[in-house]
Amino acid sequence: MTTDTAGGPMDTAGRTNNDPNNATPRPIEHVDPVYEIAPSLGPMRSVLSYRRGERIYGDTDLADHWYCVLAGAVRKYTLLSNGRRQIVDFLLPGDCFGFRERHHQFFATDAIVNGTTIARYTRRSVESAADADSRLGREIREVLFDSISRSQARLLITGHITSTEKVRAFLIEMAQRCFDRRQQLIVLPMSRYDIADYLGLSVETVSRALTRLRRRKTIHFVDKHTISILDRTWLENGLEEHDGREFWLDDGAAADLHRRRFGNSH
Repeated sequence: MTTDTAGGPMDTAGRTNNDPNNATPRPIEHVDPVYEIAPSLGPMRSVLSYRRGERIYGDTDLADHWYCVLAGAVRKYTLLSNGRRQIVDFLLPGDCFGFRERHHQFFATDAIVNGTTIARYTRRSVESAADADSRLGREIREVLFDSISRSQARLLITGHITSTEKVRAFLIEMAQRCFDRRQQLIVLPMSRYDIADYLGLSVETVSRALTRLRRRKTIHFVDKHTISILDRTWLENGLEEHDGREFWLDDGAAADLHRRRFGNSH
């Protein structure tokens, strides 16, 4: 981890991924909603750079800081009792995190790509500033609402029955958050293992679902971290159960759908 001096504007460009050809650069201070509203917090801000896989905070750390992603990407996760990793959020430039007072012992975060850059604020300093600045207080509420919205989106994604539906819903979510409109591309800084741990699937199942979408000409793989949307309407509205030619259910999902339709007697 490397540290830049806290405070004033920086020259480094914030990007939605680690490939400068697939993202529009923005000054770092403009992807930090807290600093944008209250630049007076600059002296209370540390700007830190992390390598891929480097820990930002652990599940036993005290909740003394708030964070904002300036560049790169971060995963938030917990380790379940069976040893499996469950990712609960992907954090992209402009996303704030660290609001974990009640459940800080459950979650950890680390960087997904090299050069992930984080603004770190002392929690008590931000809270004191918010008490004195109503605009900052409103912005912090919006930041919290964004975090809640991402959690609700994940519940909807994992509530789908089939693996293809889950992957399709995940791509829709990422398209809304990290879509390059100039080139009609979704930039995915995370690996397929990360996607699998986010959706509660195996990496092989995620790969098969992506291949099905590619064969249907819904998406096109530009490279391993970039996907082009070819049929956005079907990606957003398609229903596997209504497609007479391709009924994409894995064995567990098919059994679950059968129980829902016919009960346990068949």
